[in-house]
Amino acid sequence: MKKVKFMLLSLALFAVVGAALAFKAKFNNKYCTTATVLVGGVAKCPTNPKCPNLLANSTTTIVPADIFCTTTPVIVAGQSTCFVNNNPNQTLDCFATTSLKIN
Repeated sequence: MKKVKFMLLSLALFAVVGAALAFKAKFNNKYCTTATVLVGGVAKCPTNPKCPNLLANSTTTIVPADIFCTTTPVIVAGQSTCFVNNNPNQTLDCFATTSLKIN
């Protein structure tokens, strides 16, 4: 009986540790963002939104308080940027409404 208890405890501990590692948030995604607007109590991207703000160290989440209009940054010379050809007058367009958690 003692061996069975020990085996079950070991299995439970292994399951908890495995689940914690499997669902650990990775804060290494980068997004170009802008603020959302509330339409009927729902956060939505404004009409023709631009995404000038580079948000690093974030990950997606289901918390409704952290909703942004987003797009993926472009890589220029190994650096992420939210501007077309690194020109500040040509900002990337936002394409999605994404709930983000910031580290």
